[in-house]
Amino acid sequence: MSVDSLKKVTDFWKSKGRPQVVEFHYDQSTQRDLIVANQKTFRFYGLNANDPLKVHAMLYAWKTNAREMAVRTFCYPDSMIRKHIRDTFVMLDFLGGHPFQYIAAHEVQAKLIGWIKEAQVHITSRSSAPSPKRVGRRSNEPLTGLVINNPWHHASKPIQLPSKQSSWSSDS
Repeated sequence: MSVDSLKKVTDFWKSKGRPQVVEFHYDQSTQRDLIVANQKTFRFYGLNANDPLKVHAMLYAWKTNAREMAVRTFCYPDSMIRKHIRDTFVMLDFLGGHPFQYIAAHEVQAKLIGWIKEAQVHITSRSSAPSPKRVGRRSNEPLTGLVINNPWHHASKPIQLPSKQSSWSSDS
């Protein structure tokens, strides 16, 4: 790895006011940028390691994944999260990852699958639970009953409605 590329990344990191990084424990995007800057001196592994076009495509895919994973969102579908995990294993293969990195990735994958299954069970149990009492006006329910039974009504006394002999009656 060239000293210039490392110095450039370190200076940029410090200019953002971020704490000093031990070894190369940068975020994914920064690690990817370091690899791209030193692409000609790195050795890649796998079937596509000797094809510069495939290497470029793999690094671009990594950039896309790193950008998506950097955003904290709770809206990604399970399939998207599984794709990120699968892509992690592809990148480990491509970079010649250490066995401990594979073990850590497998542990994350196992936890993730457990959480997904737990969420599915929770959703299933919620959807099979009896539905709450419907609040609304039925044709045979007097208006006072609607106000009293409305959970959003916070008044201590229900509204008093006029009797049928009042001025709004249809008899006038």
